[in-house]
Amino acid sequence: MWKVLLCEDEPVVREALVEQIPWEEFGFSLIAQADNGSEALELICQLQPDLVITDIVMPEMDGIELLQKARMISDARFVMLTCMNDFDYVRLALENGASGYLLKLSADEKALREMLRKLDKELKERFLHKGSGEPFRFQQEYKALWDHLISTGDAESCRAEPVYLHRLHELYPHVEVRVLAPSCRENMEKLEEKWTRLMPSHSLIHHVELQGVRTFFLWTASPAGASALQQESESGVSMSIAEQGGSSYQELMRMWRRILLEWNSRWYGGSCTEERGHRHEASAVPPSAWSLPWSQEKLWVRCLDAKDKEGLWRLMDEIWAKMMEDSVWFFQAKTTADRLLALAVHVWARTASSSAEEDYSGAEDHKDLKRKLERRLDSFLGDLHQEKLTDTGREEINRVMEYVQLHLKEDISLRSMAHYVNLDERYLSTLFSRQTGETFINYLQQARVDKAIALLLETDMTIREIGEQAGFANENYFFRIFKRRTGETPAQYRRSKK
Repeated sequence: MWKVLLCEDEPVVREALVEQIPWEEFGFSLIAQADNGSEALELICQLQPDLVITDIVMPEMDGIELLQKARMISDARFVMLTCMNDFDYVRLALENGASGYLLKLSADEKALREMLRKLDKELKERFLHKGSGEPFRFQQEYKALWDHLISTGDAESCRAEPVYLHRLHELYPHVEVRVLAPSCRENMEKLEEKWTRLMPSHSLIHHVELQGVRTFFLWTASPAGASALQQESESGVSMSIAEQGGSSYQELMRMWRRILLEWNSRWYGGSCTEERGHRHEASAVPPSAWSLPWSQEKLWVRCLDAKDKEGLWRLMDEIWAKMMEDSVWFFQAKTTADRLLALAVHVWARTASSSAEEDYSGAEDHKDLKRKLERRLDSFLGDLHQEKLTDTGREEINRVMEYVQLHLKEDISLRSMAHYVNLDERYLSTLFSRQTGETFINYLQQARVDKAIALLLETDMTIREIGEQAGFANENYFFRIFKRRTGETPAQYRRSKK
């Protein structure tokens, strides 16, 4: 409610205004009355009203002087009460910042209502948007609630009560908290624009992004205000989870916490049950803080140094299992994946492209996050392998290796390569082994297996089609070589990595 001070020296006029104006209907509360400007100035200093409705001609201090002096101690809006012959005073009041005026003798109910609507809108705009830093302070208070919620798990109290959110509750008594899916890549500004079109006129939307989690707060004046905003779904998968309720900051924190717990349950493959329309919290509450243990980080670096793919994959299995066991927050799981990738980038002197970051933000669940990290590391290892073999010190061998990579689907043999670089077949075999450390046939088989792995993970091609694209003569040969190199059949490999 906006606080109102009424200043009028004529009791009859003052009582008529008190009775005639539907204060609470328009969100106003009459907190005090004064007989003259001096008394009103003291009350303004003590009570800091949002709106002052004052007569112009009064004893001791007139309305113009009251307005001028109040400007030094308050940012309250002023509406001047005047008679028909006071228009010079009205002009002076408007020049000093008054929001409007009312004619004491002829103001009807329609004029009063219109004035209150105008002032309500003006006060809300000033409070929410005009150059006093409120949007930034709202962001600060949302972040303070988030930090408290994540660090303590306590949704009942906060170290510092959010002053601006508390005031917002007075203006918009109902709020819907809506958290986007961890994999949602929709632009927050576009979503805000879309939802704003669906929201009623007397409403407000805030959004914050904290630790990669995108949350919208949809504030309305009535419980039914957000009912027009139905939960979207895309291909049968919820894009967001929402809860509605009263907007005390404790209730807001409880709703926020319940939604985060539900997303966390879904992240690890579970779901929160619903009964009679009420969502139950997941039994496992994530720890307040989780980070990669130093012992595992040290072992990870050791495996990176040795380019030990099996060791890296085994260690990832252990880390992912531990995060799932502890029900680590899904955004902390992503932070862990980022840390592991950053270590690989550093040790292997790679470049972490923006596409990798986008890949992580789109992870659907805990397993998908691991698959995406594996693919990124696989790509790095492939690049390292190519760098090692591309410059062998002999132009003929470099040309052979380049040809193999570009023509895997073709029938390639040592004889055809000897003809390609004009060397004797036996001499090429000896030279290739000496320059690369492996036989030509081993190199060719590994190149084809690497190609098959990429197609298994990145396409929906059949096993037969992949074998053909990688250059294997038949399925039996493809299965035998692939299993010898990876320990799994192509189908088993695809299932285990997807």
